[in-house]
Amino acid sequence: MKTELTPAEEQLAIEVRDQWIDLALAKNVEGINTEKFETGITWLYDKFLSLPKPQVVYCDGLVEAIIKITLVKDYGKELEDYTPDMVEKYNNKEFDKEFMSKFKENSQLKSTYCGWSNFGWVSFYDYFTRIGVIDNEDFNNYQAMIESNVFEAFEFEHVVFAVQPPIEIIKNDNGQLHSTNSHALMFKDGSKFYFINGRAIDKELITEGFTKERFLTEENEDIRGAMFEIIESRGEGSMMTFLDAYEYATDNITHVNGEVETLTLYRTNETFPELQDINGNSDVPLCWLRLECPSTGQNYLISTDASFQTPAEAAKYHRPEEIPFDLEYSWFSRN
Repeated sequence: MKTELTPAEEQLAIEVRDQWIDLALAKNVEGINTEKFETGITWLYDKFLSLPKPQVVYCDGLVEAIIKITLVKDYGKELEDYTPDMVEKYNNKEFDKEFMSKFKENSQLKSTYCGWSNFGWVSFYDYFTRIGVIDNEDFNNYQAMIESNVFEAFEFEHVVFAVQPPIEIIKNDNGQLHSTNSHALMFKDGSKFYFINGRAIDKELITEGFTKERFLTEENEDIRGAMFEIIESRGEGSMMTFLDAYEYATDNITHVNGEVETLTLYRTNETFPELQDINGNSDVPLCWLRLECPSTGQNYLISTDASFQTPAEAAKYHRPEEIPFDLEYSWFSRN
């Protein structure tokens, strides 16, 4: 039993990791290796389903694949009835309510074992195969199919819809899908997907923009956080200009584990007679606490109370109710 790695094996771990990353981020433009995929899917159907090789329908994007599935499965159409302009019709929300309901249902039929979502664990066992710790014939066949670079697949009894990898991928420094001024993911079929710090967002936030009123009334903190990132990407101070607000106070909190967190309070220049703070004072400004999610790097601007004089006070107020307010704002670990 192997108990330690040689220097060469330690270096190989990095090489294997980079090869799998390269498969997604560099070789994506080469598309699916059809020979590898069809060999793999034939093996899978025979080995585990006792079925003959299925028909393989290659699709240039997720939207194309799901539209084709919906046409054939729910409307009795032929694959030839699909036309490329249907992707644009989907993007423009021109399909009727019934079709979109079926589309949404069919989007859930994608495989959980055939596509990019498996790169992580497959690369892990790929490494242990290479250093001779394991050698499993079924896994080796499965790995070869995943290495075909199929992005996603939808399997049915006699047909498989195989989705080509995206042709454009935009990420932030943390490796998350991210763009504040365009799509972060685009497929050859023309479909585009929008992300801020790894979180999917509606394209309208970027393509159409939003008003100050929309921002102020948005209750979903993830959406408001995405709005914050979009506005801040326009330049330093853009958010405060957008809100007609100013930075009221900043705290640098050094936690028990040594990490330093910066918290900031913002207030509008304008006060509102209809607003009250938690002490009952009227005619107060709108206020926000800015903080950064430790796991995603996403910035959040949380509505807070005008009575707080320091960001730490506001941060304590927004902790779970069971934590006493007078307990110091500090953590031992962010996990």
